Amino acid sequence: MIERILFGSAAIFLLGAQAQAADVVEPAAYDWTGPYIGIQGGYAWGENDF
Repeated sequence: MIERILFGSAAIFLLGAQAQAADVVEPAAYDWTGPYIGIQGGYAWGENDF
């Protein structure tokens, strides 16, 4: 029983610490002007026997 409580407390502490570490201050403004080139490709394979 005590092991579960300690493990749960440690997990909550570690997950909370990671969430706080991920907070990054962003720049005040972005400049979205300019060219953009993007390529997307994909292929799907599979078999369905309905």
